[in-house]
Amino acid sequence: MTVKQADQASYYSCDHVAECFGVSRPLYNKLWDITADAEENVPAENCGKSHEYADCNGTLVSQNWAKFTEAEQIELNKVLEAN
Repeated sequence: MTVKQADQASYYSCDHVAECFGVSRPLYNKLWDITADAEENVPAENCGKSHEYADCNGTLVSQNWAKFTEAEQIELNKVLEAN
């Protein structure tokens, strides 16, 4: 089954969700693993905002949706829709 991602997934980076949204420890670790594995294609000083930086460097939750299990996707939707 494919879980449809919440609209908010395209607004937040994985590290932001890990640090600010009160996710479970396993999901926290997964979000940080995705962030750590991302290649910095565009340096922060070339981006106007943190959202632009995350978008350019592939760390938005929406850009990594397929990397999460169904249970993780459900948890992500729950915390994203609550914020």
